[in-house]
Amino acid sequence: MESILMDVNWTAVIVGAVLAYVAGWLWYSEKMFGTKWSAGVGLDISDDVSAPMGPAMVAQAFGTFLLAWTVGVIYATDNPALIILLACTYAVLVKAKGFFQMNTRYAIVVDATYVLVMVAIMFATQSIL
Repeated sequence: MESILMDVNWTAVIVGAVLAYVAGWLWYSEKMFGTKWSAGVGLDISDDVSAPMGPAMVAQAFGTFLLAWTVGVIYATDNPALIILLACTYAVLVKAKGFFQMNTRYAIVVDATYVLVMVAIMFATQSIL
């Protein structure tokens, strides 16, 4: 238990989580992939979806923090290949979920690629800080 708490660069975990979360805001915005992605998952963004999105945003923030923490723990073990394995595993599971939900291929690729972007941001943050 001590290795997941003591050997972690908490500054890098927090900064990586915040940067990845902000990247998600941009990633799913209308400026990038949001419009076509929302159609691909069956979400009508012309409606006011801000109220129902509250719990999703909180869960996303918590999950992003947990992923950043996991990357931090793995980074502390000096095993970057394991971070790549984690990112690929998570991306494939997100892709499978998209197929089960019958999302469009575009939406699936956007979701799975965002996972890889998040982990890349977190890894870079660990490397820099």
